[in-house]
Amino acid sequence: MRIAVCLVVAAVLAAGCMPAPKRHVKPTTAQRTAPATSARRAASPQTTSKSAPQQRPPAQQGVGPIPMSGAPPPTGPSIAAAPSAPPPSGAPPAPQANAPASTTSPAAGAWRGAPPGVANPDDAPELNPNVYRLMPGDGIHIDVFNEPELTVNAGIDATGSINYPLLGHIPAAGMTVREFEERITDALRGDYLVNPSVRVSIAHFRPIFITGNVRKVGSFPYAPGLTIEKALTMAGGITEYGSTKKIYIQHAGATEDQKEKVNLDTPIKPGDTILVEERLF
Repeated sequence: MRIAVCLVVAAVLAAGCMPAPKRHVKPTTAQRTAPATSARRAASPQTTSKSAPQQRPPAQQGVGPIPMSGAPPPTGPSIAAAPSAPPPSGAPPAPQANAPASTTSPAAGAWRGAPPGVANPDDAPELNPNVYRLMPGDGIHIDVFNEPELTVNAGIDATGSINYPLLGHIPAAGMTVREFEERITDALRGDYLVNPSVRVSIAHFRPIFITGNVRKVGSFPYAPGLTIEKALTMAGGITEYGSTKKIYIQHAGATEDQKEKVNLDTPIKPGDTILVEERLF
């Protein structure tokens, strides 16, 4: 009896462990279309049954279409300039907007090759190129038209000459500016140039010298219109031992015995020497 019960229990346990046989069920129409619909829904973005209309950003007034990524933003609508109508035949051309203003012509009394700082012969007649005589220390500018190698600045050395291309040393001391201009022209004509056009002008004047009871003794550059008072200012003024009533000037080429007593308003010439003597206590 016990053996039969055990066999029944074993059979029941064995039947529960075995999988049940699968039954073949024919799918319905809805089940066959479901996978395709699910695939289409996965490929397309999810939408609601009542989708709200998309709102565009408000357009900015005066701004063109939004540029693509990487392109510079437009600065405004470009307007092509209308072509200007040609001027009527025989009419003078209109002046250009960028054309420089016309310069006025020099005064009738202006010097040709005037020294620096002087434009009118009446301002400093002693510096007129027809009157002023070159001396050591003067600097001149020689301009030969269309000859850049012969256009130079030259200084008159202690011997009274200048060193000029092609011509070498040429004496200049004691000559006026115009006389030296003619000398250069004659020296270049024939052997070097057929018809040279030479212009000589003063580049700088020889310096002045201040000595005596001043704070700074030495040489100073000359400028047209220089007076004793201005010259003493360049020298730092008169010391406490100097006297404004004992100022003397010695012109270039003059001896010490030929010095002249002057006041603060006396004009100075190139190469002058100014002496301030000691006052009496």
